[in-house]
Amino acid sequence: MKSMFRFLVIVAMFTAGQAMAQSTDGFSVGGVGTFGGSAVNPVTENGWGSLNDYRAARDCCGYTNSPTDAQLWTDATNADAGLTSQITNANCASATYPGLRTSCTNGGGNCQTLQRDTFLPMRDFNLLNPCLSPGYASYSAYQAAALRNFGLNQLDITLLGEADTAGWDAYCPGSDCSTANRGQFLDAKAGKSLFQSALADAASASSDGTLTWSQLIANYGSYKVDVSAPWNTAPKQDWLMAYINSTDNNGSNPMASAASPSAWKIKVDTVIANETALALWIIQEIQAGDMATSYLTANLLTAAGVSSGYTGDGTVTQAKAAIADASKTTSTDVANVSNIETWISALITPTWDASPNTSIATNLANAVTGSVMVTSSATVSGGNITYTLTGADGSSFGVSSSGVVTASNDLAAGSYDFSVVATPAVGTSLTKPFNVSVNTPPTVASFSCGNGFAGASYSCTTPSASDADGDSLTYSLVGAPSWLSIDGSTGALSGNPTSAGAVSGVSISVSDGSDTATSAALSFTINTNPGAALASKSTASTTAQVNDWASFGVSNTMTNDLLNNNTCGSGGNQSCLAAFNAQKVGSSCDLEGGSSATAAQLQSYISCVMIEHHTAVVSTAALGGDSSITAGCSQSVNLALPATCGHPQWSCSMTSAPSSWSLSGANVVVPASYSGSGSQTVSIQMSLGIYTPAYTRTVSKTYNVAAAVSGAANGVKQFNNGSSEDVRSAQNYCRSIGGRLATKSELASLSGSPSRTMFHWTTDDTDITFACPAPYNGRSWACGNTCNHTSGDQPTMIRWSNGGVNCNGSGTSLTIYYACADLPSC
Repeated sequence: MKSMFRFLVIVAMFTAGQAMAQSTDGFSVGGVGTFGGSAVNPVTENGWGSLNDYRAARDCCGYTNSPTDAQLWTDATNADAGLTSQITNANCASATYPGLRTSCTNGGGNCQTLQRDTFLPMRDFNLLNPCLSPGYASYSAYQAAALRNFGLNQLDITLLGEADTAGWDAYCPGSDCSTANRGQFLDAKAGKSLFQSALADAASASSDGTLTWSQLIANYGSYKVDVSAPWNTAPKQDWLMAYINSTDNNGSNPMASAASPSAWKIKVDTVIANETALALWIIQEIQAGDMATSYLTANLLTAAGVSSGYTGDGTVTQAKAAIADASKTTSTDVANVSNIETWISALITPTWDASPNTSIATNLANAVTGSVMVTSSATVSGGNITYTLTGADGSSFGVSSSGVVTASNDLAAGSYDFSVVATPAVGTSLTKPFNVSVNTPPTVASFSCGNGFAGASYSCTTPSASDADGDSLTYSLVGAPSWLSIDGSTGALSGNPTSAGAVSGVSISVSDGSDTATSAALSFTINTNPGAALASKSTASTTAQVNDWASFGVSNTMTNDLLNNNTCGSGGNQSCLAAFNAQKVGSSCDLEGGSSATAAQLQSYISCVMIEHHTAVVSTAALGGDSSITAGCSQSVNLALPATCGHPQWSCSMTSAPSSWSLSGANVVVPASYSGSGSQTVSIQMSLGIYTPAYTRTVSKTYNVAAAVSGAANGVKQFNNGSSEDVRSAQNYCRSIGGRLATKSELASLSGSPSRTMFHWTTDDTDITFACPAPYNGRSWACGNTCNHTSGDQPTMIRWSNGGVNCNGSGTSLTIYYACADLPSC
């Protein structure tokens, strides 16, 4: 291990030796040398006492590897050692640096322990102190100067001495150059030079009337000439500049003696100190036409000393107009304040602030109290005004100092004429005529309004109101709830109350445009919504509640039925209110809206329950009677109606039937004269029309009607002469009149039986057999022929031929007779 350590040391020394041998100007050492260049030996080439000195100076005090810093380090060492005569540049005979070591101690340590940038100014100050005069008195004096950016050189020492004198103070901030920094003081020196060079030009500009505001308050270096308020704003700024620029008032060169900003300001302050003279001069300039009339204001007149009675807005307006017209004023008019006031007096004619009413109505009922205001539009401008009344009726009124006319006595209704005279303190009086019409107020009678219900519309007709003068009346409400409104033209009250409660203290105010009359206060009640009484199905409704429903808006027909009819129930003899209460317990009907239901919802619910009741207890059976009926032979037929039609609250009407059929009592009547037959349908509509919507139900029945045949023998009709041999047509005809086709034996029983007949062989429809006809025109016929009614052999036409009956074939067309049997008989 020891051998290895020795080896590393030898290698390191060898390597270092090589580096030293290779370097031409020094050797490398940690942190020594310039980055990127060849190493410099600080001891042999830069003058450091030792490598340790360099390292201490570098690491602790911020020195660099240079000959200058090496010498500075040596100076610090000598200062600490008291060898001040060995310090570099100590070339003065008395350069002993007595304060250097003390300065280092006061700086916080020995000179070698201070940072390079701290020690350097201490050394330089001590270096210069014995050689230069006067220099800084002490290092602390130098530090104070350095804080103001003055440097350690003879120029700055001299400049600092100038700053500490009073000759420049007027041009430094705060008028004190001893506190200014180096740059501010240099600006002050330059500013003084600028001001002095510009002063002659500005003074010359004022003498020939061309001085500008910017010249007056220009910045000279860091200094500015300020003009005190309000002379630094319009219009007084303009007055000031006009005055300074006027040669007539300002002399040949009034500002030439101002050698400094303060002297210049004294000149300005002297001008603005005599505001009265300046304002009077401005007025004269306006009159002369050298300044605009817009400068003539109440402020200008006041500044000149003109009394307040001459400075109102109306006065100034007329003065401007007069000045604009050269014929209305002269220079004498504005020569002094007294002349100005005399001139303005001649110009003033008062004007009304607002055009007052010339026909004014007042309430006679209020006029009897005295001092009733008639108009407040009679004030005028143009100075102090005195008001008086003239005219035939002027004694009935008074006028205040502000021009307000009042009734001084009790006034009867009628018309009054007088005039108001406004007399200004200066100027011409103004007269205004008035006509006052005393009004008769309207009247309104007392009245009352009925109660209402929450959730229902409310209305009330107000009492009549009248006006003796025939004026149009306008109605309004006093003390009314927000939901209640009034028609301004008719006075009708209406609204939609949302909650129940008492309403009181409501009055109607009626106005004729001038006066009002108010009715006595009225009271009424908004009751709970009647729907609350129906919210529970199990709670029986009372007579009082039904009366509330009627007031709420439910149909009077419905409520009257519930209260006064005992025609409900299946027999039509039960109280309808009792029926309603019984039915609603288990009813499928619901009250829409519940306790907040509207009248329409309430009515719909009552109707639903009662229709449900009637349809449950009343029979709606079909029409009565057999399906087959016989009519005719001078006998009517009665068909029974459903039992519902006999109930007192139901009504029935016939909506479908032969035109001659009718309703009579509890029957449908088929008249004796009816001769129709076949299928007939009768429809009866039953209506429970007392409730809304009306409940209707229709029943229908079809009857097979056969007409009785007068004169039928044994129920068999006489022969019928058919125009065709169609067996089916014959059979259908017989059936249509309530019978059938007669058989052969039934034909034989009829007298005068013809040949060529068609008949039933039996009473059913199985076969149709034809009798053998008698010889005809020398021909004989085959007998016993039968046309069977079997599938595939169903005759439609029966024709005769020599061979017999041809069921479907061709043959001789003959007239065939047949008879109908089993006909209804009278």
